[in-house]
Amino acid sequence: MRTPGVTHPRSRALTWGLSERIPANAGLTAPLAVLLGIYLVAAGSAPVAPGLPFRSAWLAAVVPAAAALLGSRAAPEGVAGRGVFWRALVAGAAGGLAVVAARLAPVARPVTGPADLLGALVVAGVVVGALAGTGRRRHPVALDCLALEAAVAAGLTDVSLFQGLAMRDLRLYLDAGARFLAGAPVYLAEPLRGSLPDPTHFPFVYPPLTLPLFGALARLPLAAAELLWETAGSLAAIGSLRALGLPWRWSIVLLAWPPFAQGLYVGNVAVPAFLLFALAFWRGEVLVLGPVFKLQAGVPALWLVRQRRLAALFAGLFVLLALVLVSVPLTGIDRWTQWIDGLFAYQRSQASFPSTFYAYALPRFLPYAVYLVLAAFAVLAALIPGGRSGLSALGLASIVASPSLYTHGFLPGLPALLALKPSLLWLALGLTSALPVPGWWLAVALGGLGLASARLRHDPADADLHPLGHEAAAWPAREASSSAPAR
Repeated sequence: MRTPGVTHPRSRALTWGLSERIPANAGLTAPLAVLLGIYLVAAGSAPVAPGLPFRSAWLAAVVPAAAALLGSRAAPEGVAGRGVFWRALVAGAAGGLAVVAARLAPVARPVTGPADLLGALVVAGVVVGALAGTGRRRHPVALDCLALEAAVAAGLTDVSLFQGLAMRDLRLYLDAGARFLAGAPVYLAEPLRGSLPDPTHFPFVYPPLTLPLFGALARLPLAAAELLWETAGSLAAIGSLRALGLPWRWSIVLLAWPPFAQGLYVGNVAVPAFLLFALAFWRGEVLVLGPVFKLQAGVPALWLVRQRRLAALFAGLFVLLALVLVSVPLTGIDRWTQWIDGLFAYQRSQASFPSTFYAYALPRFLPYAVYLVLAAFAVLAALIPGGRSGLSALGLASIVASPSLYTHGFLPGLPALLALKPSLLWLALGLTSALPVPGWWLAVALGGLGLASARLRHDPADADLHPLGHEAAAWPAREASSSAPAR
């Protein structure tokens, strides 16, 4: 007869050492299996990224469990965690130096192979070490392996993303700024046909009030503009995570999540736009400024109506109108009509290049009428809850409503994911680190279900491997209660 809660030695062997107590980990079997399944789909369907001698999903399916087993069993309980953290930190730093040295070497083509593998270890090593830093268990459990799966997948995916042109979105903005200063056309006059231009010359779709900013940056040397923009973006990313209630350690670790990593690498405005969203619980008027960067970023502003924070709504509208009025003498009225015409031309171009201009957005996969219905439903459903849940739901709704959606466009969904219990949170982060399209929308669905069902939400009493620790959701209530009703 077996004692309840005690694992039989043979059972431990059958479970490959992934759990200490089968009952405690039974609920994690399905998330871990789903994540491994998604990785296998990614490995079988996604092309090998330039410079990577392997499919990242295959490695992601094997390395974390081995790292957890070796790292956690290498030292006594209470010491293993700290030892793994420092070993991983040193390994990551060494890998980073190797990649930097290789990138600076005078070669005629991008560095590939082992140097890029070490680049993955920069991210994965630090993340794995931080996650293992708890040191509370002698052996890993399924939750550890689930988190490690997501961490290594994120690191490898980041390296794959980094094979592209760095700061390509910023260079697109700078090109628009230079055209603005020269009095040349900035916006698309007719739909694109034939072959696509260089990514730095893709259509510029942002409103004219951004042109003076990009024009000022275009006057700087390219290196100075990139350094300034990247510094501001990194500070915005960390500031947004801190505003959501994450401690410093997790605020650094989550920069490896592909939406942050890609947004910072290409210099997209999605990162500073997310800062506005993250600050909304305390300064609600900043929600109204979201459309300055992305039109769909205006969806969360409906939260101010839902919460009856009309003073903040009108204050934000006043600031937005003031920005427009100040920009008109600099840009002229014609730029605004050209912008609207350019948006319609861009929409017609999307049908010709769906994988490039729709990317992950729903119109790529569904009839446009169905997409509009789903977007309207998502927005209306998000207006049902209030407080923190309502703001998180509107972040998800802005993703569903996005007419064009790239990896960094999933940032507004993070607060909803943080409301999930640890196993589902790491499942969602893993799904969004393997990069097959279904994984992203499965994660969005998980976030929505978590907001709708208390059984799927994070229990503050269970802080194990959850970035929010003992907080139930993003925007800790003890800090936000003075500015808005709790959820």
